Amino acid sequence: MPKGTASVVFKSSSPAAPRQFRYDGSTESSTSSSPGQDSSPRSSEKSSSLTSEPNHFDVFSVTGYNGVLGTNNVVWTTYGTAAPAATTGTAGVAALATQAEVDAGAVTNKIVTPQTLAGWASRLRKFAAAVGDGSATSIAVTHNFNTKDVEVYVYENAGSFRAAQVEVQHSSANAVTLLFDTAPAANAYRAVVIG
Repeated sequence: MPKGTASVVFKSSSPAAPRQFRYDGSTESSTSSSPGQDSSPRSSEKSSSLTSEPNHFDVFSVTGYNGVLGTNNVVWTTYGTAAPAATTGTAGVAALATQAEVDAGAVTNKIVTPQTLAGWASRLRKFAAAVGDGSATSIAVTHNFNTKDVEVYVYENAGSFRAAQVEVQHSSANAVTLLFDTAPAANAYRAVVIG
């Protein structure tokens, strides 16, 4: 096949004498696969060349096919070239947004995937853990949010589950430190970090 052309193959639906046609951009040939029939290719008139750019593939759909094999032409139409851009009210073509574009939140004509949504820089994150070991009054809670802009809430892990007044130090971008007057018992409190 010459470089830059596309090949399209289709088969007829006739069970009696299925025939296969191949359009290779230069000639149209057909073969018969019924028993006892000649299966040698028969050349016909030239068909239109289905050209494609380097590293580019065109998709074609059949728009005319209810004809007589060997008599009527099969009509192929390039699919998607006239599709509109997708909007909130129109189905169409749209590109996927990059993570940077999702984080910036500025473009209006690209699609967000679950992966880029999960990685959105402004998403709300939560980390929770039971704290207390019966001896430490200073307890580090590692959240790995890579920011000090977090909110910390501490409450009792049993009984009435009341909120606890605890001093909180934003000790690093990935951890906070809880300071208790008296060492809490093992897992006596639950710390929740949101950021």
